[in-house]
Amino acid sequence: MTSEEYHTQVQILKKMAYHYYVLDEPIATDEQYDKLYHQILVFEKSNPHLIDFTSPTQRVGDTPLESFSKNSHIQRMWSLEDVFNTDELDEWLQRIYKVYPHATFTCSPKFDGASLNLLYSQGKLISATTRGNGIEGELVTQNAKTIQSIPLEIDFMGDIEIRGEVVIAKDDFESINAERLKDNQSLFANPRNAAAGSLRQLDSRITAQRKLRFMPWGIGAGLEHFASFYDALQSIIGFGFIPVPFLKHCKDKVDIQDIYNLLLSQRNSYAIMLDGMVIMLDDIASQHQLGWTIKAPRFACAYKFPAIEKSSKILSVSLQVGRTGIITPVAELMPVEIEGAMIARATLHNFSEIERKDIMIGDEVIIIRSGDVIPKIIKPLVGLRDGTQKA
Repeated sequence: MTSEEYHTQVQILKKMAYHYYVLDEPIATDEQYDKLYHQILVFEKSNPHLIDFTSPTQRVGDTPLESFSKNSHIQRMWSLEDVFNTDELDEWLQRIYKVYPHATFTCSPKFDGASLNLLYSQGKLISATTRGNGIEGELVTQNAKTIQSIPLEIDFMGDIEIRGEVVIAKDDFESINAERLKDNQSLFANPRNAAAGSLRQLDSRITAQRKLRFMPWGIGAGLEHFASFYDALQSIIGFGFIPVPFLKHCKDKVDIQDIYNLLLSQRNSYAIMLDGMVIMLDDIASQHQLGWTIKAPRFACAYKFPAIEKSSKILSVSLQVGRTGIITPVAELMPVEIEGAMIARATLHNFSEIERKDIMIGDEVIIIRSGDVIPKIIKPLVGLRDGTQKA
């Protein structure tokens, strides 16, 4: 393979990866991808001085770090004010309409993951930093480069911060926890916990194995290049990021409530955990005029979903006999409300799982309920034990 052929093949492999990891529309079989990947890897090993830094082979992870360095964001990563019902939404909107009676809004899903700030300079990915305290976070660039849906270069000259959520799909979360259970490792409480833990691995080779995805939701530095927040998010898609699902430009409260209801109806079936919807004043000049409070921007809020993950106490364990005669242990819980339903029981699956998860009577445990599925216990909160728990 010549140098010219190598660069051509890298472009083909990048296109295959983009269609597979970003668009979820494969244009090649796994065998074709693996074959081309290996051919490129062989050339790179023989010609390290010619390696294209954007080659998919460069995403496998590198030498483990001893610790993460701190890194400052150019623009602060603010928290959002939460609203939980239509009355609170109406109150928030009225504060906007008082200043801008003809305001429109951009609505997008609020993903349940780990926030990440990507800095690109002259089109190249320079750094990736966790949210941290909003002013500075941990530098995890090495790990971010293993995430296939994060472009290593974009078509934008100048400096721009692309912000989004690092997430793990529900199915991948279940697979990771199943592996950890088999290896007698502690379990992740939820996909958000798994995404954050994976992003902060000192060994980026572990991060590369975790099937993380980057879902963009905003821009820090560089937002001044756009007039509309909706247009800004559309431009992000053009840079090669995953398209923002359910993205909607809303003209009034009715539009906002409609897209919220749609998202809420998709919550259980959607592949990634959602915990609400972000509502953003669309006009960026108006955003700057409204400004910020000490904690949050005045021009945006998070319209939250009702919680489906709660904690409760195991009061006792009963045995349930199924039609086939299989005995299933069931935890009798201190009743807790999840999504409008009072939950007083949760399956423990089998006795070996109780032992592996180290679940005891009297434990405070994390419970997840999804749709009509029987609630299940994810893990005990071991740190809350006071000696009264019984095996």
